[in-house]
Amino acid sequence: TTLRRPGSKFTRFTVTMRLSDALFLALPILPPAPAAAQTAIGCDASCPPLGYESDSSHLCPGMTVDDVAAARLHSICHPLNTGFANNELSFESFREKGRVTVVANYYTGCEAGRRESGVYAGIAQRIHDETGGRVTFVTSLKGGSDCSRWAGVYHEDAVKMGLTRPSTMPLTVSDASYDLRDRFFTPPYPHPSCR
Repeated sequence: TTLRRPGSKFTRFTVTMRLSDALFLALPILPPAPAAAQTAIGCDASCPPLGYESDSSHLCPGMTVDDVAAARLHSICHPLNTGFANNELSFESFREKGRVTVVANYYTGCEAGRRESGVYAGIAQRIHDETGGRVTFVTSLKGGSDCSRWAGVYHEDAVKMGLTRPSTMPLTVSDASYDLRDRFFTPPYPHPSCR
């Protein structure tokens, strides 16, 4: 193609384009595949997860914990004096309209979890306070030795990070039997402490 550039000492110049360049420019710009088309684990929010439809162990939004599991008692190691009888909780006590229970799964040997647990403790207290106690936070703690000591470390970490000082949240239970882990952290999204 020959083009004329007015006012230039060059009155003509030639533009050469390869056929492959022309085809590339002629292609329409295609949008990325919609998120719904992505089916790899971690990219799909369906519940139960794709490939696990026949597994009845999943708790999906709107579902409740089965009666047997909800009635099971879990000893609270931190904080003490929670107001629960014998400092034991059951998820049955949280079954009220308008209540939400958040469960975290921590293993004391996990460095990333140790950092996250301090953030969780501070945010848990703040949200619990701001919602008038309608949101309860529970920590399933395993590994290490003294459950109460580790929970105290997490509370101290929250303060060091400038977060709300935990006093009544989260309710930390020793999950040495992995009962809570196996109930709430099911495949294909297991927590790293899963074996």
